Amino acid sequence: MSTGTTPRPTAAETSSPLRDLWRHHRRYRPRVVAAVAATTVNTAADVLPELLLGVAVDVVVRGSDSFASTLFGVEDRFSQLVIVAAVNVAVWVIESITDYAASLLWRGLAQAVEHDLRVETYTNMQDLDVSWHEGSAPGRVLSVVSDDVNQLERFLDTGARVILHTFWTVVFVGAVFAATSWTL
Repeated sequence: MSTGTTPRPTAAETSSPLRDLWRHHRRYRPRVVAAVAATTVNTAADVLPELLLGVAVDVVVRGSDSFASTLFGVEDRFSQLVIVAAVNVAVWVIESITDYAASLLWRGLAQAVEHDLRVETYTNMQDLDVSWHEGSAPGRVLSVVSDDVNQLERFLDTGARVILHTFWTVVFVGAVFAATSWTL
């Protein structure tokens, strides 16, 4: 007979796989932080050229009353446009460098975690009782383990970066709209 209440989930059932991965692979935390930082700077540098285009239009339209004139203390339109162009070049250089760095950091992290998980899994499988191995198809077990580890590696290599890039793009563009609407 049912009492009408559902059993409470155990801690293992409510734990997040990403949180478990974060706890289990503590030694990779500095790499994760560096990859997140590179992705964040890359996304900011990805959004800035559109803002600089708006600043350049403002220089052409408003001249010595433009935002760039106030910011840089230069009244001449040509000088303001040269400064905006130089800032734009610097932003593109930063964007390219951080894109490359983020790509390397995420890929290196993904491969290191993949390697560790494979070694841990196969070590654990070797420690299992012989009766367990006799009762399961070795090809199926290896296929499942290999596929799961490969999926995690793909997530860390590309998925996490894409999610962060999308998140920061929404935040930065939202901040630009909020700042623009506030100043207007």
